[in-house]
Amino acid sequence: MWDTDNLKQSNPPMPNLALSHALSTLAEAIDQLALLVANQKTEDNAEQVKQFSVIVQKFKQVSLAADLDTAQKHDWGAKYTKGYLKKWLRDINLVPAQAQESLKADTYVNNAAEYLANNFSQLAEFYQKLKYGQSLKRNFTYTTNANAMSYIVQWCKMLHKQKFIDQVVEKQTEVFVDIAEMAEATSFINGFWLELVLRSQISKLIKANFESISSFDILSQLHLLKPDNKMTELDLLIMINDRVFWFECKTGDIGSYYKTFANHRALLGLDYTQAAVLIPAANVHMTSNFRKKSGMQTLDAADLYTQLQEIIFK
Repeated sequence: MWDTDNLKQSNPPMPNLALSHALSTLAEAIDQLALLVANQKTEDNAEQVKQFSVIVQKFKQVSLAADLDTAQKHDWGAKYTKGYLKKWLRDINLVPAQAQESLKADTYVNNAAEYLANNFSQLAEFYQKLKYGQSLKRNFTYTTNANAMSYIVQWCKMLHKQKFIDQVVEKQTEVFVDIAEMAEATSFINGFWLELVLRSQISKLIKANFESISSFDILSQLHLLKPDNKMTELDLLIMINDRVFWFECKTGDIGSYYKTFANHRALLGLDYTQAAVLIPAANVHMTSNFRKKSGMQTLDAADLYTQLQEIIFK
């Protein structure tokens, strides 16, 4: 096992790794911009849109080359301690029944999730309306101001591209949404989008802090058998440098979870610094309640990367 304290002092992150991370972040931003441009395509600007798409593809090739260069110079396999968390859980009398061992997700689905996270203040009211309509499988019309409308229409186009909504019709300050029937749409809209944001930011964090990491393991959407023979589910459990962190994501009613999360934290044997709940936007009331009733930190989707950096690598 590497001496991580000495690593931090004598081996700062390599420039090419920092460049790779910066290029990856910029590539995602340009990808979202490309979607915006494509959605504004008309007969008059078709050639310009085509040229912009070519530029985007060239940049993504450069970004991919930087990522491949980093992967060749750093042996991720040597640091990925697969099975660590499953053994850790069994050692505390918790049986992992099912879990994903990856942070990967479709790029365009991630884009839709991060667009909502980055613009939640403009989309919050519409999102709650969409979530309610999705739960009832009921189409709806939503009216708002022109400023919010631009964010809503853009996000709806992203959702429509993924078939998370069947149709969106805009008319000045009014938008009609045809609810999708597919289970994936319900899952995403009900809150899985926030888990995707968390996965994406943790993935970036691990890549950017490669030199500081001696070992890591990941379990997401984890189903556990508790000592009372009842099943429960955890959103994300990660281990970095032999330290375990637990994250939950919540977009709706929180009240019933305070006690549940307190019990889960006790079962896991984690303290306040190792357990956190991610919510879409900062909320002083929730932050206070999660600390008092669950013994957990509260994170919000805005600038999540910085918050995770402070928790995991402080």
